[in-house]
Amino acid sequence: MRVIQFSDIHISAKVPWYLPGTLLSKQVTGLLNYSFRRKQRFRYAIPIVQQLVKRILNDPPDLVLFTGDAVVVGATPEFQAAMELLKPLTDSAIPKIAVPGNHDFYRFENAHVRQFETAFSKWFVGERVGEAIFPFAQYHQGIWFVAANSARPNHLAWDSRGQFANSGRDLFPLSKLLTHERKVLVTHYPAALADGTPEPYWRRLRPAPLVHQWIAENQVDMWVHGHQHRPFVRQPSEKLPFLQVCNGSTTQEFLWAYHEYLFEEDRVLINRYQWDVDNADFHQSTSLNYDAPSPTTQNPIINKGA
Repeated sequence: MRVIQFSDIHISAKVPWYLPGTLLSKQVTGLLNYSFRRKQRFRYAIPIVQQLVKRILNDPPDLVLFTGDAVVVGATPEFQAAMELLKPLTDSAIPKIAVPGNHDFYRFENAHVRQFETAFSKWFVGERVGEAIFPFAQYHQGIWFVAANSARPNHLAWDSRGQFANSGRDLFPLSKLLTHERKVLVTHYPAALADGTPEPYWRRLRPAPLVHQWIAENQVDMWVHGHQHRPFVRQPSEKLPFLQVCNGSTTQEFLWAYHEYLFEEDRVLINRYQWDVDNADFHQSTSLNYDAPSPTTQNPIINKGA
């Protein structure tokens, strides 16, 4: 099975500063931060996403994962611009999953009017319990991909913390739908950094003991995510017994890339494709091989191969 993951594309658009909804919200600090610090880093975001979509459509995978942060400050013009770029992929028959990031819920209004959910509605096809969009699951070739929302709006300008909806309780009813095959959890926020330690306090995922209980009970093999713009792979440990893969940002300068996963019966190959500015296209930069645990293995140990 072949899966493509991309993340943290941060598409911007012109947002009026003078509107009350901007001046009286966290959005104004986000606009300042983007204008004076981050804009240069994402100046190639549009051509990168355009080329990524072309590559995916020209060589369709079995599944596409988008792990959040489509926009910068959660403004309507940004969502419109992002979805225009992704429209050929959104309208295609390729199975796809999207989960929101903290920038997609930058303001409480984003959650209230469900901007991300409306924009990515075609990316939410799957098995679920109840009427809530998240969590849901898709089954492909012996693997369950479980999409969970780990993002939420925050009041403070410097607060970028995440939190699972309902503290992760909503995952448990979904368990009855999941059979004993391999399972991959798809979120925006990571469980930990590459060394297994938490992210800095104001950027981290709020404690989620119920989620880790659900992971243990359902023997989740792999957790894929974004949020951190620098990619990494963390191998299973006693405390966090699953393979954790961070895609990083697909559009930030010098980090720009996406992941291709090739799942086989006994292993998963992770190919990383890096953006080449001179050729305006991606090229394969790294390839990592990992043994894949069987779905009945508790606390799997996944060994890095050649």
